[in-house]
Amino acid sequence: VARLAPHRQACQSGEDLPPGASGLHLAARNYGQPGPPLLVTFTRAGRIFITGSAPPGWRDGTVVLPIGPTRQFVSDLTVCVTDLGATPVAIAGAAGRIRLEYQTPSESWWSQLGEINRRLMVGRASLLGSVTGPLIVLVELLVVALAVGVAWTAARRPGRRA
Repeated sequence: VARLAPHRQACQSGEDLPPGASGLHLAARNYGQPGPPLLVTFTRAGRIFITGSAPPGWRDGTVVLPIGPTRQFVSDLTVCVTDLGATPVAIAGAAGRIRLEYQTPSESWWSQLGEINRRLMVGRASLLGSVTGPLIVLVELLVVALAVGVAWTAARRPGRRA
């Protein structure tokens, strides 16, 4: 979505910052090279609300920029990502917008199951709708149970060797 030349930035407005956000995750690529330092700035009405940065050396994939934690929900922010290094960076997104994901310190896997299921639906053409994620987990559990049952039965048979 955005290709940043060295010492350039990409901005987008109309962003919301959730309460408790302690990091911003960006899907970024530096084409196999160690990534340059990145700076993220959240502003509203020309005033800096919060900033964060990633040190140089990150690799292609998700880059985490610590930002907080924030105390309250804040809306209508402009978010700018700046490449502070000497090499270009590509930032992923969709529909012409940078994809911004926030990390909160209190998140657990259990609290994120609904979001994980929603993302499964985005990545797969689903005939079953919202039950696809739980169905996948159920099938995986059945396979594990079957494997344990077969191993247990084989171990109980006298005189048989593997």
